[in-house]
Amino acid sequence: MTVTFFLLLLAAGRVVLVWFRPERACRWCGGGGGRGRLGRRCWRCKGGGRTWRWGARMLRKAHLAAVKTWQERREDR
Repeated sequence: MTVTFFLLLLAAGRVVLVWFRPERACRWCGGGGGRGRLGRRCWRCKGGGRTWRWGARMLRKAHLAAVKTWQERREDR
């Protein structure tokens, strides 16, 4: 039971982290947007220096779908 609670707590913490901080510094270019002396844009972040955390896009899409469903349900009443 303790292990289950701990895993549930970890999962909830991950959801909260991804919800409030969905982006992080790009690990390929270090958040600078460019790679080395060539001056080219990073292929991963496209020069922005930020990338999505794992699971952030899915969480955002689920949230938007839930909000849309809720609004449609309110309109049907």
